[in-house]
Amino acid sequence: MFQTPPTVLVCPLDWGLGHATRCLPVINVLLRNGCRVVVAADGKPFDFLYGELSEKVEFRRFGGEPVKYPVHGSMLAKLAIQIPGFLRSICIEHKKLITLISKTGASVVISDNRYGLWNKKTRTVFITHQLNIQIPTPLRFLQPFTRWVVRKLAQRYDFCWVPDAPLAPGLSGNLSHLKPPGNVRYVGILSRFSQLKESDFTNPLPKSFPDNFFCAIISGPEPQRSIFEEIISNQFERSGLPAVLVLGNPEKKNIERKNNLIKFSHLASCQLAWLLKHARLVVCRPGYSGLMDLSVFGQKAILIPTPGQTEQEYLGQVLHAKQMAFCVRQGDFDLKKHLPLAEFLQGIRIEPNHQLLNQAVDELFSGL
Repeated sequence: MFQTPPTVLVCPLDWGLGHATRCLPVINVLLRNGCRVVVAADGKPFDFLYGELSEKVEFRRFGGEPVKYPVHGSMLAKLAIQIPGFLRSICIEHKKLITLISKTGASVVISDNRYGLWNKKTRTVFITHQLNIQIPTPLRFLQPFTRWVVRKLAQRYDFCWVPDAPLAPGLSGNLSHLKPPGNVRYVGILSRFSQLKESDFTNPLPKSFPDNFFCAIISGPEPQRSIFEEIISNQFERSGLPAVLVLGNPEKKNIERKNNLIKFSHLASCQLAWLLKHARLVVCRPGYSGLMDLSVFGQKAILIPTPGQTEQEYLGQVLHAKQMAFCVRQGDFDLKKHLPLAEFLQGIRIEPNHQLLNQAVDELFSGL
């Protein structure tokens, strides 16, 4: 396709695995187009993508400002205190990008939700599903201003790729379909599983484990990630139902079995795909990338938003209202009570359209 393969920097935000998992199909398309890909990341996104792609792409450490969630007290106050740090991080990573471009020779930069990675000397892409960030109720009057700021930042990039279907409401609803700016391209569902063949799926479970198992995906920032794990573990253990917990720790390779539970620190995509396809139901956070993964299999789910995360609360409520999944607050979750209600629902399904991503990549490289 190219006389000289372009170098593409792919830079996912390091607030959990979701930003990295949805970069995987993008990287695979870039590789098929003959690009040299450099992943610039840190934390769990670095570990995940390194485990999936270490022999295919290059890697650079590229950290950002971590988010911290409180165990108790006001989520709003905690996040408000961190805003200066986030703004400082945007400025710092914008300056660091200049050095990174110089060292790698990148002509294209793809940023997944990192606001500071625009550059006038390269082509740039901003991946996000949150053009309309959900503001907590006490500060809802700031919604128009926040929307304006996010769109101004997104418009600094040549293109803004939204991982959703073009027709509203799609999977993200008002998060990305409410008056999008002109540089938006809807690239379809970006799941690490959408390009896998079923023949690639691998069963990670021992033969003695029951077939009618449930699956729980533990994700998100600490300390809420560990709180969530404890709640899910305790309720499944008391129920006696067979359950597989995937803990989202790609830096570890632990397997633990206790009675009716199996815990995997991390699973390769081909193994997790098998679990999601064959599980009776999935319990997880309604993080957007996780919902895209579930939609590939039309999976039924109990969605438990991270307390105070307005985006997850919104997405969970939308899917609950559509009767695609059952959504419940973390403090109200009762496995025995809610499981029958969730199994009655239809499941999450948004058909992937791979051509949308291919078309966006063709447009990105046009004239290079």
